[in-house]
Amino acid sequence: MAIHFTEEEKERLKSDPSEIYQKRTEETKKKDIENLSQKGKWQYFKDYYMKIAVIGLIAIVFLAVFAVQAATRKPTNALYIVIQKDALDENRVEAFKAALEKHMGLDTDVEVVTIDVGCSDHQLQAYLYAGTADVVITSEEHFKKWGRSGYFFDAETDKEVSFYGEYDEKNRYRTKYVTSQDVLNNKKTAKTEKGSDQTDYNCGLYLTESEKYGQMETFLEKPVVGISIATKRLTEAREFVRYMMDNSQEMELDMEAVGGQK
Repeated sequence: MAIHFTEEEKERLKSDPSEIYQKRTEETKKKDIENLSQKGKWQYFKDYYMKIAVIGLIAIVFLAVFAVQAATRKPTNALYIVIQKDALDENRVEAFKAALEKHMGLDTDVEVVTIDVGCSDHQLQAYLYAGTADVVITSEEHFKKWGRSGYFFDAETDKEVSFYGEYDEKNRYRTKYVTSQDVLNNKKTAKTEKGSDQTDYNCGLYLTESEKYGQMETFLEKPVVGISIATKRLTEAREFVRYMMDNSQEMELDMEAVGGQK
C-alpha cells in the first residue's frame, strides 16, 4: 500500500536533520566509505568493483600475451625444398628463395620459402615421414634411393601428379619400387636387392632442361625433382614443379639484393 504525503509533510521531511531523510550525494557516499572499517572497505570493493577489476586484469594479460606473440612469431613455411648432393653458392640460394617468394606473392613477414641444402639422409627421412619436406631435388642416383622406397607421388597411381604425363618421356624419371618385404626376401635368398613389382613408376621429373634450376649453377648432371607423398602443401609443391619445368616463364635472380655477384 503506497504512502501519500501532504505538501506540509513533504516540507517537514526536507528540513528533518535525520540521516534517513537526507538526499544522497557523491560527497555523502565518499564520507560513508571513509568511515567504514578496513573489513567494510574490502567488502565494499568486492561488492562493487571486484568483477570489473578481474575482467580488466584478464583483458590486460590477454593483450600482453598477444603483443608478445606478435613480436616473436616466426613466419611459417609456404614451401619447404630440400636440395641434396649439389654444391650451390649461398647467395645464389638466397636469391632463388627470394625469386620464389616473389613469384608466389608471399608476405614474408607471415610466410616464407625454406631451401634446405644441408639436410642429411637421416634428417631427410624424418622430414619425409613427418611431411616437413614438400619437394626434394637431388642427383639421379641419389633420387633412386628415395624413389624406389615410395616416398614420392608417382603418375601411375597418384592423380596428384598426373601432370607429369604432360612432359616428354625423356623428362620423366622412373624407378621400380622395393618394399621392406622385398629386402627381407632378397636377404633370405641371397639375391641382389630387387622388387617383386617390376613396374617402372614415374615418381619424378628431370630438371636437366630447366632454365630456372640452371641459374643455380648446379653441379648435378641430371637433377631430379619429386613431391613428397606426406606433403601438407601439395598445391604449392605442384605449382613449384610446374614453374621449374616451364621455360616460358622467366625467373630473374637478383644477386645484388643478397650481396652476391651476377
